Amino acid sequence: MNTAIKKLLDATSSRLGIAITRKKPDPLGGLVDLINRLETNLVIDVGANAGQYALALRSHGYSGRIESFEPVAAPYAAAVEAAATDALWNVHNYALGSTEGTAQIHVAGNAAASSSLLPMLSRHERSAPLSQYVAEEMIR
Repeated sequence: MNTAIKKLLDATSSRLGIAITRKKPDPLGGLVDLINRLETNLVIDVGANAGQYALALRSHGYSGRIESFEPVAAPYAAAVEAAATDALWNVHNYALGSTEGTAQIHVAGNAAASSSLLPMLSRHERSAPLSQYVAEEMIR
């Protein structure tokens, strides 16, 4: 923006007691706009953790059904609590994959956000030490 125009706007807005700020892009808001335009009535949230994505969708205006899947016990419990008052949001305590069965998951120390069936690469541990595995759980 031209410096002279910016100074004029700043001075004028200051005298009026208002602030003019640049709006930050909101990619999730754009996604929810698209979801709503397409009349999507179901979002499947795989690896839901504590339900952060579903909560963000709701806060941006998505009002359709959400089915969340989280196999790790602690984040699953948090997601269930987050969804407790939302009749259109169901949380399921299992993983989705190509085969049925049980498996042992490595639970990461970063609120289980990096939990995985796979061993953690050493470069991952070095770059994000809080994500190191702290426990193991049997999941279905």
